[in-house]
Amino acid sequence: MIKRILFFALILSAPLGSNAAVIDFEGVVPDNSSMIQVSPYSEDGFILNSSRVPEPVDGIFGANAVNSNGSAVFGWCLRCGIGNMISVAMSNAKNFNLLSFDFSNLDLTPAMGIIEVTGYLSSGGSVTASVDTSNAWVTESLNWTGLTKVDFFGRVGADSMNFNPALDNLVVQAQEPAQVPTPAPLALLGLGLVALALTRRRNIVS
Repeated sequence: MIKRILFFALILSAPLGSNAAVIDFEGVVPDNSSMIQVSPYSEDGFILNSSRVPEPVDGIFGANAVNSNGSAVFGWCLRCGIGNMISVAMSNAKNFNLLSFDFSNLDLTPAMGIIEVTGYLSSGGSVTASVDTSNAWVTESLNWTGLTKVDFFGRVGADSMNFNPALDNLVVQAQEPAQVPTPAPLALLGLGLVALALTRRRNIVS
């Protein structure tokens, strides 16, 4: 009986799993697809928008079509004009966290460029990061929290025009509202007291 009580106490006290999601653009286009325009694009409750929709200058590229990391990636054209920016937000307008993302140059031609990232905070203000990009795939860890939107803006480097940004594996997380005390700790305490009382009773009877 006591073992059973303690078992249920452990179940109640177990932490909930993380609600982080990975936007990986998989299962949308064939591996050999050069590009399929998808803006706006939705995945796992998040939505990507382009500043230049409906002009077909951004979309998902297949794993074998470009300088990919072995899977489908999202890329956009800088040579198509200035001002092409990709924005990420939750489709239900709730706040979220951006933990990390992978980035590179979309083209196979070696090139250098810059991706400027701006996160807009629900409390007001913003946070920024600037990452230098080449043909190698790199993971940028940000761990930004309390965001309403994130903008990715590509900028051509000084030495090359063969740069078009590519993104993949955006690790995002819906931000939970402020937690109120849950009944689980109280239930755990109560079950512990019951188990203690039963143990003392058994000792008295024996």
